[in-house]
Amino acid sequence: MSLWQVVYFDKRFKGVEKHKQSKVLKYKHISSEELNSIKKDNNGKVRLLSTGKLDGFCNIELDDNRVNFGKVITIPTGGSAIIKYHSGYFIDSLNILMESQDNNLYDSKYIYYCLLEQSDLIQQYFKGSSIQHPDMKKIVEISLLIPNIEIQRNIVRTIEVLEPLIAIYSELFSELELLRNELPKKLENSIINYAMEGKLVKQDQNNDSVDNLINEIYKEKQKLVEQGKLKKADLNNLIIYKNDNDNSYYEKFENGREEKIEVPFEIPYNWIWSRFNKVVNFKIGKTPPTNDLSFWNGKIPWVSISDMIKNSKIKSTKKFISKKALSSYFNNNLVKKETLIMSFKLTVGKTSILGIDAVHNEGIISIYPYFDKNNLFRDFLMLFLPIFSQFGDKKEAIKGGTLNTKSLSKLLIPIPPLKEQQRIVENITKIQKLLKNL
Repeated sequence: MSLWQVVYFDKRFKGVEKHKQSKVLKYKHISSEELNSIKKDNNGKVRLLSTGKLDGFCNIELDDNRVNFGKVITIPTGGSAIIKYHSGYFIDSLNILMESQDNNLYDSKYIYYCLLEQSDLIQQYFKGSSIQHPDMKKIVEISLLIPNIEIQRNIVRTIEVLEPLIAIYSELFSELELLRNELPKKLENSIINYAMEGKLVKQDQNNDSVDNLINEIYKEKQKLVEQGKLKKADLNNLIIYKNDNDNSYYEKFENGREEKIEVPFEIPYNWIWSRFNKVVNFKIGKTPPTNDLSFWNGKIPWVSISDMIKNSKIKSTKKFISKKALSSYFNNNLVKKETLIMSFKLTVGKTSILGIDAVHNEGIISIYPYFDKNNLFRDFLMLFLPIFSQFGDKKEAIKGGTLNTKSLSKLLIPIPPLKEQQRIVENITKIQKLLKNL
């Protein structure tokens, strides 16, 4: 049966034949402003029926001339297809009201559930460029399956029993979905934190000493000094050690001065703490003037933070610069493929590896370990810099925290021996693959 055959409406609709609206219900309506001005009381007896999702109750006298009584189904005259049912006293604003033509044949609440089931279809019948209005010519023709009245009432009773359970299930399902979405990330962060403190892999006394790694870093820096690529002052090793007498950490400088410092957490005996700029060289990118098109729309990839893919390789960018920009702003130097990069402005600590030769903006640094073997240290830093960077001295910006050259240089980095770095990276990579399948 069609909707018009089982309900009466409280309005006549343009374009709908007269025999399909043979009787017009008489209900009173008020403006939305007046409805909103009525004081709400959740213990009240009179429901306030708005066109939106949120209604309420009030304690207005039942003989108030705005109060109606009946079993009604409502559809808004404008907005979206929010379908409601109410039995009892109510005050309405801007809804189209329906009620059963014969309560002995058509149960109003059953009709409401039928319409609710077809709410997506009804929404399609709301048309308009700004405020959408229902096309009642189509809505009155909506088909309803109408069994005998006893079956209708049994269906309503069954739904009423199930509704609270469905609500509980929906809430639990939403929580489960949230947990399913968040669990892999939380597990990964927990595992990385665990590994960062040297607890993920068993400590192996056969590991090379981390001192060997520091010596290799020193040798590489010495070569760079000889080549004029590094200042002699940068050759100095910065020593951070733990004093056994007071179990505190001290930073020892070349002039012999020592300074007590706080470290974020304890590390294994065969690891060391170092400042970021003592183990890597990093370079900040640039952004050519965006209002000068001669610097843009070339063929050279220009990486922004939005192009970065967490713990993965960047193979494409949204924007490209010209050869003129490369010459003017980047001294014709591309950041080579396989280089680790990290954001340090607004989104702090996002890491990626370049899968292409490119340049990047001033919110990103390219990172060059002074000594690396098979990219072990690079991959170690890619996994852990997102956490290490949070220990930096960030300055607040409008859209988030921001590091600068000084705070980047002073980042504290825990460094394990190379073989242990390898085992940590291998284990976390395996775990990440498993978490993707959760």
